[in-house]
Order: sequence, then C-alpha cells, then structure tokens
Amino acid sequence: MPNNIDRGLLVVHDEADGTTSLSICAKVVHGAPTDVYAKYNHASQVSIDGDVHLTRQGHSRYTHEIVEVINEGQAGITVRYPRYDEHPPA
Repeated sequence: MPNNIDRGLLVVHDEADGTTSLSICAKVVHGAPTDVYAKYNHASQVSIDGDVHLTRQGHSRYTHEIVEVINEGQAGITVRYPRYDEHPPA
C-alpha cells in the first residue's frame, strides 16, 4: 500500500547527481512550479508511466494535466494519471 499520494500538476527536475526532484503544484508558469504543496528532493527511483505527457523546459519537465505522485517508500516514487476506478484504502 502506498505511503502517500499527492495529486496535482508536476514539475520534474533532473539533478546533476543523477537523482530527480519533483514538485507537485497548483500551477506551472514557464516551466516553473507555482503554489508548491508537496516536494520530493533527490529521489533515486522515479517511475513515470509511459502515458504521462511531459513538456521539456530547460533541465525540467512538466505536466499540463493533473497526475498522481505516489511515494512507495523503499520502492521509490511512481507518477501516473489518476485512476478514478480504484477505491481508496479504508
């Protein structure tokens, strides 16, 4: 079971050390996150579903649509489009 699920627009930044930082936000302006409410810094394992469309802006990539960012602890972070047919855990 996931530890944490955040939903929103996503900005992905590839770090110089080979890790990835993610910002979940309400708005993206010129590729930069605005109104950030969740952040994952220097994640080493990030899996982005192939159907998630990312637009490149410099060293960053971002979504135009809301995605789910799932922190799965030791297994890493998964990014996907929301799946409304799934029921949340009780």
